[in-house]
Amino acid sequence: MSMADDVIHLCQKENLSQISLVGHSMGGGVSMSIALRPDLPTSLLRKLVIEDVSPKISSEVIQEFLGYAAAMRKVAEAKPKSRREADALLKDAAPDTSMRLFLMTSLVNDGRGEPLRWRLPRHMIEDSTIHGLCNFPFSENDGVRYDPEALFIRGTHSQYLAEERIDIARKFFPNLRMETLDGGHWVHAEKPGDFIDMVTKFLKE
Repeated sequence: MSMADDVIHLCQKENLSQISLVGHSMGGGVSMSIALRPDLPTSLLRKLVIEDVSPKISSEVIQEFLGYAAAMRKVAEAKPKSRREADALLKDAAPDTSMRLFLMTSLVNDGRGEPLRWRLPRHMIEDSTIHGLCNFPFSENDGVRYDPEALFIRGTHSQYLAEERIDIARKFFPNLRMETLDGGHWVHAEKPGDFIDMVTKFLKE
């Protein structure tokens, strides 16, 4: 729960209270972990919005992540000189252009003629790290739950919050409000206006 610990530490350092957390994908996992902590100060969290992620990530999604990591290692070993070369190496694992562009935001060039490299340390794209990042810190048997209303937003074409995943989420967030927008996993990028309106309305309630 180190990322959740980091967020709470920052809030305490800055004397923040009554905050609203909006988390997408891994950020959503961190936000859920914070909300479910038994030692969470009662005055810290006011509103919770989770975008297209469930407390328990499906095996299909984990395999997708592992595929991305393997492709990133392939790029690291190939030492491409251009983003076009890197894009071609990623294409089999990430056929969606928007996903490849997202992955390549972590590619940097140290100078003219130098190969591109990942900004991330190598161990961050190893399979063991991916499995660790996908593990949710609470189980359904822990008895932890977040009783205030929480807004969950999913994309119609995404598998991250399929029906069976929603059932799991309700065990931790019994008063979740589910909203759906036409799009994939990157709902906020594909439907920015609708997403902002939905989140703003919830935060104002």
